Amino acid sequence: MKTSCRVKIFLARIMYLLFTLFIVDFDAYASSSKSIEQLKQEIVKSTNDSLKVLLQIELSQHNLLSSENSIKIKQEALQLSKKINSHYLQAICFQSLGNYYLNAKSDFNSSLVNFLEAIKVCDKHNFTNLKGKVFIGLAGLYLKKEDFATAEKYYLQGIEIKEIENDPNELGDAYNNFGNFYNDIADYPNALRYYQKSLAIRLKQNDTLSIAVCYDNIANAYSARGAASNTNSDFALAENYYKKALSAFLTLNDKLELAICYLNLSEFYFEKSELFNSVSDKNIALENCLKGLELSKEIGFKEGEAAAYGNLSQIYENSNQPDLALAYYKRHKQVSDSINSLESNKHIAELQMRYDVDKKDNEITILNKDKKIQASELNRQKIVRNSFIGGFILVVIFSFFLYRNYTEKKKVNMQLSIAKSLIEDKNKNITDSINYAQRIQQAILPLEQGLTDYLPESFILFKPKDIVSGDFYWFNSTASSASKSEPDTLIIAAADCTGHGVPGAFMSVIGTNLLNEIVKINGLSQPGNILTQLNEHVRIALKQNQPGTQTNDGMDVCLCAINKSEKVIEYAGANRPLYVFRNRAGSYNFEEIKSSKFPVGGSQYNLEDLVYKNHQLHIENGDTFYLFSDGFCDQFGGPNDKKFMSKKFRELLQQIQPMSMKEQEKILRNSIEEWMGSQEQSDDILVIGIRL
Repeated sequence: MKTSCRVKIFLARIMYLLFTLFIVDFDAYASSSKSIEQLKQEIVKSTNDSLKVLLQIELSQHNLLSSENSIKIKQEALQLSKKINSHYLQAICFQSLGNYYLNAKSDFNSSLVNFLEAIKVCDKHNFTNLKGKVFIGLAGLYLKKEDFATAEKYYLQGIEIKEIENDPNELGDAYNNFGNFYNDIADYPNALRYYQKSLAIRLKQNDTLSIAVCYDNIANAYSARGAASNTNSDFALAENYYKKALSAFLTLNDKLELAICYLNLSEFYFEKSELFNSVSDKNIALENCLKGLELSKEIGFKEGEAAAYGNLSQIYENSNQPDLALAYYKRHKQVSDSINSLESNKHIAELQMRYDVDKKDNEITILNKDKKIQASELNRQKIVRNSFIGGFILVVIFSFFLYRNYTEKKKVNMQLSIAKSLIEDKNKNITDSINYAQRIQQAILPLEQGLTDYLPESFILFKPKDIVSGDFYWFNSTASSASKSEPDTLIIAAADCTGHGVPGAFMSVIGTNLLNEIVKINGLSQPGNILTQLNEHVRIALKQNQPGTQTNDGMDVCLCAINKSEKVIEYAGANRPLYVFRNRAGSYNFEEIKSSKFPVGGSQYNLEDLVYKNHQLHIENGDTFYLFSDGFCDQFGGPNDKKFMSKKFRELLQQIQPMSMKEQEKILRNSIEEWMGSQEQSDDILVIGIRL
């Protein structure tokens, strides 16, 4: 049997995965439980332009929105991202438009234009991760056009970036799509290899839909290989995987995947009927084809409709019903031609060539600018030289009259020059010392990778006010026995020392060393006990326990102990609360766990009654925790030059809950920098986010 219809189904599967999983992280939850009106209200209420762009794209992806309104809202998001000069969001908008034109409209020309604009922005600003996603999108476009050589080129570039990033979600999708590509070109060993790599990731994540898609694709590969080699064992394997996939899709009620699975089953049973001359298999093929056609029409799935008509044409031709075979073939050709026209192919090639030419023109323009700058510099030097000569002549003419004054000024200038030189030397020495202190502080701080190894969904936003910081973060993992390969508990702290710059950095070094001693050497693991010990050690180190001391320095600390195996988190705070967002079926409930109202160290009374309260919380999947200093909330800026404040900070965290932790860190960083504007940073900023 011919495989052209099966190829179309594979291409549709790739397009669907690209559309739902490779656009950007927030597209994965675009069809959320929120209504269109809820999203519109959130956009109107949002005071953060970066978040407003993301909400607009989320609204544009809503499954109840018309195609015209969806494109209009995406364009509005693009204009707003340009207005706030956010290059990252501009690239996201271009990519979102490219994917929408490709998958929802089958408008290859508009899709390619937006993809190429996204690549230009990514190249200019080094957005490597996003560029990898755009490459995958371009691969899907050319694969849909059956230009396999160009598709493979973009796939290889995209998957190379994904493997470096090592994100399980994106890598699982990339392997699955690459398996589809090799299956399309009949390289079945490579296709099955990449499908199995994708399935291994999905099984580990327990992602039911993606597992079912892997089953369906593996079945397609075995079926195609069985048809090519007349191998009955491959057909048996294919039938087993198809049944697993169909069962899952029926449970999930995913109409697009059901349509694809029915059409693949139709192909499969028809191939069996031809190879083994089975009338029952041919009837099963017809039954599945009609189911796939009905669903494709219902959801507007053009590729599925074209494939179904092609399958029906072959089934009726094989059944000696030429009139029906011809009628369905005409419908198949009509739908296929509407998707893929020769004029569209020509225009896409022209756009690709125009992009390459523009890239070379930009390089030439840069070289020409460099030459103009060099010529301008030579001309400036010539003017300076001539001016110097003219000035020197004037000095010689009037030197007799100005000699006495010149001599006195020369003495004064020499003294000023010496003083200036001394000041510059001292400033340089001070700056060099602080820069060296920064390297020491960075060496003392733990590597962020240590946190992400234990908790992959986490981030550390660390933005010192000066070269060195009074805020610091610390964490240490502990195991109940030496035989354990993975630690039981992670103890993590976010601390804000008195002052910032050099004084604060001294306090951060003291705090880091004392935490190492208390946890690593003394073996304490309960946050309340750790803070009590830390308070005592700080007071001893700064001699605050002696009469007449004049040091009131100390630190505010948020400290947690996280046990993943027991799903428990313990918290204690010294003037720093813990923010918790609990995910309950897509609704994020906020909790603030209050801290004890006294710092670590400093001037304190009634020391015998000083106890840091220990809180214990049970963890559920999807719960998110935030440890932070007061720098984010106390930053001045905005239109009225006011503090950001805790309320706005909580609202911002509430809005970004559906995003991955990597995207949350980017949005928080962009938001505070946008709020700050031209203002000087008020204090050190530290935010740690953890999702279990």
